[in-house]
Order: sequence, then structure tokens, then C-alpha cells
Amino acid sequence: SLSLGDIGSFFPPTSKWKGCSSHIFLNEVLQKIKSNNYKIVNIDSTIILQKPKINSYIPLIRDNLSKLINIDIDQISIKATTTDYLGFIGTGEGISAIASVLICKDKK
Repeated sequence: SLSLGDIGSFFPPTSKWKGCSSHIFLNEVLQKIKSNNYKIVNIDSTIILQKPKINSYIPLIRDNLSKLINIDIDQISIKATTTDYLGFIGTGEGISAIASVLICKDKK
């Protein structure tokens, strides 16, 4: 466990970050992982949304992430689910995502 803090400690909610590509955030986090001699073992994520249906995009998302992060596509799991029309997600007012990333010391 790196315990470096949450995303807000690196990217506070200021206008400086508004509209920035997510690649900027991802690259910064990857650099912090690498500079502390860790590596990503796998990623498990769930995207929760009522619409649109994204199952057909999951292979493309996995492929793009594997290239961006430089890990094998088989190390990335992405699932999609709905809330069966419950809450703000079910009414289409928002989406949610949950991701767990397993890291370990890099023995290089």
C-alpha cells in the first residue's frame, strides 16, 4: 500500500484542472506508482449507469487502458451494470464507477 493520499490531494477541485484530459491524471498517478517502485498487478472496475448500454465498448476501453498503462489487457476487468431504474443513476441523471487496483513492489 502506498498510502499517498486521495485524488483530491493531488488534483484539488480548482479551475486549473477543469476540462483536463483524464490522461493527465492517469499519467501523474502512474508516475507516482513507478517512482515508489510499485507496479500495477490488475485493475477491476465496474461502471454503473442506466443508459447508454456500453457492453460493446468494454473491449475497446480495456484495449485503450492497457496501452495507456502499459499492462496486458488480461490484467484489466471492466464490467457494466445498472441500478434497475433506482436513484439518480436509474433516472439517467448520473453515472458512477468503482475501481480497485492491485499494486505490488516492483522487483526490477
